[in-house]
This record gives sequence, C-alpha cells and structure tokens, in this order.
Amino acid sequence: MDEWKWCRLGDLITLEYGSALREQSRTGSGFSVYGSNGVVGYHEKALVPGPGIIIGRKGSIGQIHWSEDGFWPIDTTYYLNPRVKLDLRWILGALNQLGLKLLGSSTGVPGLNRNDAYQRKVPVPPLKEQKRIAEILDSLDQTIQATEQLITKHRKIQTGLIDQFFTPSTDSPTELGAICFGPGEYGCVATAEPLRPGWPRYVRITDITDNGTLKSDSEMGVSPTVAQKAILCPGDIVFARSGTVGRTYLYDTADGLCAFAGYLIRFRPDPDKAIPEFVRWWTHSSFYWRWIKRTMRVAAQPNINAREYAKAVLPLPSVYQQRLIVETLTEVEVEIQAEQRYLTKLQKLRSGLASDLLSGRVRTVAA
Repeated sequence: MDEWKWCRLGDLITLEYGSALREQSRTGSGFSVYGSNGVVGYHEKALVPGPGIIIGRKGSIGQIHWSEDGFWPIDTTYYLNPRVKLDLRWILGALNQLGLKLLGSSTGVPGLNRNDAYQRKVPVPPLKEQKRIAEILDSLDQTIQATEQLITKHRKIQTGLIDQFFTPSTDSPTELGAICFGPGEYGCVATAEPLRPGWPRYVRITDITDNGTLKSDSEMGVSPTVAQKAILCPGDIVFARSGTVGRTYLYDTADGLCAFAGYLIRFRPDPDKAIPEFVRWWTHSSFYWRWIKRTMRVAAQPNINAREYAKAVLPLPSVYQQRLIVETLTEVEVEIQAEQRYLTKLQKLRSGLASDLLSGRVRTVAA
C-alpha cells in the first residue's frame, strides 16, 4: 500500500480572496452567496465554479463551508484552489481537523491569515485513499442528515398536534388557578452552592431547558433549612416569572430531591381536574406563548406574577381525554428522543472515525 506523506497546507492549496457583493446588488436567486457564516444570499452569477470550499476570513474565522454548485464568496471569505490533484471532499475533512479557528489574529476584527494557515501540516494519503475516505465520511454524513430531517419532521408533527389539542375552541376554557391546589407559590431565595449529600438540588431558571427538563449539568444545591417550603413534590409545575418568562418544569422524581428558586412560581394541579403532564404540554403550545407575550410586563426584566399566571386560560377536556392526549404526545416524544440518541451516536462515530481515517491511524482499502 502506498505511503502517506506529511505536507504543508500551502503546498496543496491556495486560499483566494472572495469578492465584495453588496446586498442591494444581489439578484436574490440563482447561485449561493457565501459569507463567513455560510449562505447570506443569492445572485444570478457565480464567481467560482462548483464544487468548492469556502473558509471564513473575517468575523467567523476558520468556518468551513461546502458548495456543490457554483458560488460567490464575498470579501470576508477565502475560497480554496487546489495546487495539486486532490479529492475536494477529503481536503474538506482534513481542513476541519486543522483547527483553523484558532489561527485568528486579534487586530480589532478577528481575521485568518492565509500564510499562517499555509504552514500547518497535514498527513496526505494517495489519491485513491483520499477518495475512499471521503466516500466513507460522506456516507455517514448522509445518514446523519437523514436522521436530522426525520427529527425535524417529527417535531413538526408534534407541534401541529399540540396546537390542535390546545386550541381554545376545543373545550370550555378554564383558568390555571381553578384547576390547582391553592394559589401559586414563590420559591426560596438563596445562594446556590455545590450540591452536598442530603441537600436538595436548587432549581433555577437557568437550570431548565427549553424542553422543560433539568439540564444535565445542574448540580447546585441549597441548604435543607432554607429550602423547607420550596421542596418540589410529584405533579408540581414551576413557571419562570422573570427573565425567560414562561419557561416551565414539571418535577420529575428521577431528578432527586429538588427545591425551586424565588424567580419560579409553583402550581400543583388537582389530578381530579387536570393531569400535570397535560398542563405541561399546554405550556408548549403556541396559544400559551401568545398569552405569555400579551401578559408579561416589560420593565428592567420581563415578568409575570403568580396572580397573573393563575388567570392563564387553557382548554380543559375530561381527564380521560387529557390522558389520551398525553399518551399521543408522549409517544411522539419517545420516538423523537430515540432518534436524537441515535443521532448523537452517529455524530460521535463520525467524529472518531474522521479523526482515525484522516490521520492514517485507520487505513482503508482503495476502491
């Protein structure tokens, strides 16, 4: 098998300056116009025939983009011009391993000096092996892209179902306060500390994800003495009352003992009237978020108090119908989470395999 060689990047390629094309001069259709962040518009003419590689020169320095067709790189970018015979998809992968983002010079506006890039060395396989490496990585990329598209499709289905189930006209509207035990309660005010044995986790707004779960790195605690009146129980839902108003978390016993912070408000649904999971899905509906936007006061920080939250209106079918709705939405969510786990595995596999193949640690048999 032919040997690999270490070569300077500048012996393999040149980085050519893009050309300015003002936004008002672009025709709006045709070929992609690339800036450092990616596609920024379209124009009837291409400056460079495709396929090709674009690299961020200013702004998002070292960002690497692939264009299958002709393209116009603007003056904040470079485009790649091979000096020797190379497989472009292989050199795309090799560039991604080089860490060009780290080569930016701090001169007010970050910039990538191409002469610095030219000095970087890369292990270069024979052309046939370049092609084979590119084929393997492209195959994985296609699987990753298909999985991402499937997740997007299922998310859209889920969003459509949520809005269908929680349209106000579906059932008689009911105020949140009318289906909960007591008024909304504020959490405890304390300084979060590293979690200690026997302490509850301290749930703050910043610990809650957009999907309403606790972040995996949420490992801050609060003294049990301070947290006494703010311990969460099964069925409790907390709502953010300032900052990221509207964000919610339905307590999950799998998260262990938890107490909630002062900028959160707790409501505890009466299970004879409303299933807590049903209320949680309502908070993912566009109807709920429109209410948040209409209701919150914008001062130094956006905010909604407990009294206002209690007046939020949600459609309330029978508990039996609520259970069916929760089961339907949960089934879709389980599918999405399974696909997300599969996607994560693919991405890790791709990252490790790219490192092994592009370094020569793992060799391929040339086709």
